[in-house]
Amino acid sequence: MQAASCAGADIAQDGDIIPNVSPKGIAVSEIIPLRPALPKSDTFWAVLASQGKRTVIANIYTTQKEAEADRQWRVGQVSAYSVFLRTEKQDVPVYRIEKIKRADLPRNWRPLPALGMLRGRLI
Repeated sequence: MQAASCAGADIAQDGDIIPNVSPKGIAVSEIIPLRPALPKSDTFWAVLASQGKRTVIANIYTTQKEAEADRQWRVGQVSAYSVFLRTEKQDVPVYRIEKIKRADLPRNWRPLPALGMLRGRLI
């Protein structure tokens, strides 16, 4: 059963209203941000995605180990969808990690899905 959210309650597909409550039955009034907060640091390890001449910051991390794990995951996703990318005649994204400063992040930066398809293009 899918539910849609509406003013502190969920509306199930059949029209029943299900209030947002915690497991103990207490109403939940917390707002969960859709955009994760940036780490409190002046420098980050960034996973950079390049496709052709275009390069974007795919995601940022506080440690090199986290960035490398994300890069490996993204490379695996590209590998899994390689047939699709070839049939769409798309350049395969290339991922690398690099240290960047907070000031280098674009103002409206958001994390990029592995293939970027949720934005209507790969990168």
